[in-house]
Amino acid sequence: MSTAGIAGSACAAALAALLGGCATLDREEVRARRVARPRLPRRPAGLRLRARRRHQDACSEFGIRVDREAYRAGYEEGLSAYCSRTDPYRLGLDGGPYRDVCSAAFGREYRVGKRIHDYRERIERLEDEIRSLRADMDAAESDAERRDYRREIARHHDQIDELRRKILATRLLREDADTVIDIIDLAD
Repeated sequence: MSTAGIAGSACAAALAALLGGCATLDREEVRARRVARPRLPRRPAGLRLRARRRHQDACSEFGIRVDREAYRAGYEEGLSAYCSRTDPYRLGLDGGPYRDVCSAAFGREYRVGKRIHDYRERIERLEDEIRSLRADMDAAESDAERRDYRREIARHHDQIDELRRKILATRLLREDADTVIDIIDLAD
């Protein structure tokens, strides 16, 4: 599993513990564990601050209030860690979630990776459809039916070729953008 995958799993576990903390513990356990004062080491999947309200609602049934300042400090710390340690391009390539909470540059890199991820998923779906069409073609009873299947398969191959060109173009544009940024950095 990649480092991003491990970190994402750890973050998901931390978020589950945070959101379900009060709901799954009795009053004494809540107080003992101080779940009313969460400090996230990382901000999982770029979640927004609204999660505090869900946590507060779950804890309120025990008469425990969430320390808003401590929660906000943990949130800001987690946000900073998430935005500085997460590779947005890799996050997008992996199809991971992102909720537009970091810089515009982070968002652009994520969207480039996500676009390539989406193209790859579309290629996989088309390849599955081609396999299915070939099976149907093998079972076809007439030459006309087989000819129609071959045309449909050819259209799917054309779509796959187009998607592969888009992946290549997207990667090249990303590399060109990196080169331009490097040149600007050298000039500064």
